[in-house]
Amino acid sequence: MDVIAPTLGDRAARTLGQPFVIENRPGAGGNIGADYVAKSPADGYTIMITSIGMATNKWLYGRLSYDPVKDFAPISLLAVVPNVLVVNAAANPDKSVKDVIAHAKREPGKLTYASAGNGTSIHLAGEVFASSAGINLLHVPYKGSGPAITDILGGQVDLMFDSITSGRPHIQSGKLRALGVTSARRSATLPDVPTIAEAGVPGYEASPWFAVFAPAGRHAAGHREQDQRRAAGRDEGAGDGQALRGHRRRAHRYHAAAASQAPGHRTRPLGQGDPGTQHQAGLTRLRHRRRARRRGAPGCACRTGSRPDPPPARRSGCGCRAPGSAP
Repeated sequence: MDVIAPTLGDRAARTLGQPFVIENRPGAGGNIGADYVAKSPADGYTIMITSIGMATNKWLYGRLSYDPVKDFAPISLLAVVPNVLVVNAAANPDKSVKDVIAHAKREPGKLTYASAGNGTSIHLAGEVFASSAGINLLHVPYKGSGPAITDILGGQVDLMFDSITSGRPHIQSGKLRALGVTSARRSATLPDVPTIAEAGVPGYEASPWFAVFAPAGRHAAGHREQDQRRAAGRDEGAGDGQALRGHRRRAHRYHAAAASQAPGHRTRPLGQGDPGTQHQAGLTRLRHRRRARRRGAPGCACRTGSRPDPPPARRSGCGCRAPGSAP
């Protein structure tokens, strides 16, 4: 989460040309941040990046101040990122998943593992691991993964099922030792690290996901606004649309008739007096008028002459011939 949110915010700021402020509200397995977003206006200025707590907290906590289904509108799935079981390379002698299981069985309830809070993917990955391996681990919850990583680097806790994105730099530096990834397959990020299933706990898998949510009502309001804009555009350009379709039909009929003449019959070049050219000029004028209306320019200054493309010097802001210019 601490890596994905800034990355997404920076990319969105460059794409949309608007600043994105990342505000961390950790605690209670994401419930604190979710409660804040659920009570925010559905105006599109507040969104939330969260993990599986959106789906699991309803069953882990007796009472929530928000409804995960009714109070949020899902926007997009960002990623499915496995966790990785890590230990302090200097303070912990365990070299494999089997070593951790044996260590936990020698000292039941004494081996500690850190998490980003109750109900987070890190917490649940540890509980599933303990249950599958038949061991007892002592859970130490933190307010976010940052403080948890700090303590495992300092040797205050024994192990952690950290997100692979935030744990990789410490693994590569040698401060943390990776023992296994929680996904069903090995990760391309750490190809030499086995899965926990192949390292000693058959059938184990925990693949956390990250997604973006907005307060409920945002999507509905956006769709209503888009529908209103489309309706306004159809009403405003209805007359032009009918005229444009008529010009297209007449121009098509003329050119089709010219092309279907007997072989060997030479058709004279199209001049200003030909119906096809006149209809093409009508198409051009209507296109200019539509562009002017989209840009908010004043009324179109097109003349009724048959010239399809007036010189640039005689065009007004909407691309049409300026008022009072010579035909």
